[in-house]
Amino acid sequence: GGIKLLRVASLLQHSRVEIVQLSSPRRVISNKGTGFNGKIQNAIWAWVFFMTFFLAIAVLLLGFALSGLPFEDGVVLTIAALANTGPLVEVAARDIDILSLSTLAKAILIVAMALGRLETIALIAIFNPDIWRK
Repeated sequence: GGIKLLRVASLLQHSRVEIVQLSSPRRVISNKGTGFNGKIQNAIWAWVFFMTFFLAIAVLLLGFALSGLPFEDGVVLTIAALANTGPLVEVAARDIDILSLSTLAKAILIVAMALGRLETIALIAIFNPDIWRK
């Protein structure tokens, strides 16, 4: 669960190429020495996933805050649910009792676990009308 290392590596390789291009814009850069195979679309999709992951964290934290949960507990529950790491709750915050959470907090936790289990890229593809037209 969470952000896959392959996506982070793709973003890092793409950012290296972009920084070199920004530092000397007239320079012709070959992709052979950079290790980046030139698939800009892969880097774009990795960035889209990265941003939707952090947007989901922000929305879920807001939901937990509205349910009356303390911020630290909300952060732990959000990361544990989105990254599918349930034991994180026991390790990071030992005083969270999931059974005593409000109904709204439990519903938000269920949605967070479902979002963490599904790929957000797949969800974007499902709601993208261009995919359905092809």
